[in-house]
Amino acid sequence: MGLLAGPVLAQTTPDHELAWKLAKISLDIDRQRREMRVPGAALAIVKDDKVVFCRGFGYRDIDGKLRVTPKTLFAIGSCTKA
Repeated sequence: MGLLAGPVLAQTTPDHELAWKLAKISLDIDRQRREMRVPGAALAIVKDDKVVFCRGFGYRDIDGKLRVTPKTLFAIGSCTKA
C-alpha cells in the first residue's frame, strides 16, 4: 500500500457509514495517485461548512522523503483564474 498520512477527521464522527466512505475514498485516491505516478496529493472534504476529512498522500519531496500533510502547500500556478 502507498504512503498514507493519517487522516484528520472531525473529533466526533458518530456516522460510521461516513467513516467507511472516507476510508474507501482514501484507498481509491492513493491507488489512482500511484497508477498515474503522481508523487503526492492532498484531499479535504467539507460537509455542512465543516472540514470532516483532510489527508495527505505520498511525498511532497521524493528525494528528501518528506510526506504530504494536510498543511502542505502546492504550487498551482494560474489554475484558479479559470
